[in-house]
Amino acid sequence: MQRVIAMLESVTWKQFMIFLGVGLVVYYGWVGYVLLKQWLKQSKQLPGGKRRKWQLQPAEDNEEERVLAGVNEAYASDQDTDPEEEADFDELEKLSADIEQVILACQVNPDRILLLAGLRQAIDKYPRLNLPPFRMAINNVIMRRSREHCNITISQTDADQLWKAATI
Repeated sequence: MQRVIAMLESVTWKQFMIFLGVGLVVYYGWVGYVLLKQWLKQSKQLPGGKRRKWQLQPAEDNEEERVLAGVNEAYASDQDTDPEEEADFDELEKLSADIEQVILACQVNPDRILLLAGLRQAIDKYPRLNLPPFRMAINNVIMRRSREHCNITISQTDADQLWKAATI
């Protein structure tokens, strides 16, 4: 028994960790090899038990033409947008930029009344956007940006009041 204790006392922690690390690398390497070999064997088999045969074939000329025709059709369908809808989205982007400018200007001197007045003026320039989907999107921008940049909380009711003067 004393021989075993003497032997264990002569092994340092560094030697033990190196031995343990090498053992783990060898073990997991072997497990990975076996699993990879099994996975490759299964991936080459079709459900009926037949083996897959891989071979390269030249691409058909018609295939490239079909792909290009599909891309052209998709592009053409994207180009068929309603001009009025495009104008609405352009105005929405402009209004968002105007709101951002008003909020950034108010960041220097955060005053709730001045901020709401500036936002109302910006919204009044775009009466076509006084529709529920646009109002909701713009209200979300106003509430989030004013809280982030000016540390002023604008409620949903306050944001809705900004649209009262804007008419279609």
